[in-house]
Amino acid sequence: MAPLEAPIRADARKAVGRFRNEPSVDFSKSENARQMRAALDHVRGQLGREYDLVIGGRRIRTADKIRSLNPARPSQLVGIHQKAGAEHVESGHGAAVRRVADRAADHPCRVAGRRFGGRRDPAVRRVLRPTGPHPAPA
Repeated sequence: MAPLEAPIRADARKAVGRFRNEPSVDFSKSENARQMRAALDHVRGQLGREYDLVIGGRRIRTADKIRSLNPARPSQLVGIHQKAGAEHVESGHGAAVRRVADRAADHPCRVAGRRFGGRRDPAVRRVLRPTGPHPAPA
């Protein structure tokens, strides 16, 4: 089974507007039924793949695996995942901390602070004014 090729660095999903339910589809119409069958066949063809563990942008394969089964049909293998162990915790935590720090550096408030003179600028202080229980900037 071939591994699924996915981007190593997953970007945060962008908001696409307010949530709304999709309109109901009339499956008595042959075209709608055909499209649904094609979509199900496409997904069925992806069942049973093996997925890598990705830590800090590195793809990792482990000896231990987690087999994901279809609960409605336990004989059907949905996918195989790498089972992370204690040895993966430190590198995973470090990668997560670095990712958060990278994203925080590009936060609009921090960018505005660098661009317009930091917290000393009254205009920036209005933008950075805390809300809720946070203390006001000094």
